[in-house]
Amino acid sequence: MSAADSVRLHQEIQSWPDQYEAMVGERGVNLSGGQKQRMTLARALMKDASLVVLDDSLSAVDARTEQMILSKLKQQATSIVISHRLASVSFASQILVLKNGRVEACGPHEQLLSQSPTYSKLYEIQKEAALP
Repeated sequence: MSAADSVRLHQEIQSWPDQYEAMVGERGVNLSGGQKQRMTLARALMKDASLVVLDDSLSAVDARTEQMILSKLKQQATSIVISHRLASVSFASQILVLKNGRVEACGPHEQLLSQSPTYSKLYEIQKEAALP
């Protein structure tokens, strides 16, 4: 329950008729994309892994939930986050910027904003796309 709560899934599970005994179907067929992702992350939290690799694992959840989950994971394990969404990695201590299959730049978010044209351009594009 604690792991489900950490990924903002506990309240949803409580609303299901069978709650934690619910059958989700093979490969989570009865779950939404975001629920599948959060269920997988809850399982990772339960394993108490020392290393977690996420490859666009939060693409189906909202930005607030994503930040909360990543913050929790960061406290529990070394996390390698692979993402096209810069909001997913802006908290990281080190960010690698890849261009044409090569590392173009490396550093924390603020440093990359000022020193990496590729990163700063992507940041501006994504920031503009997020505006109402």
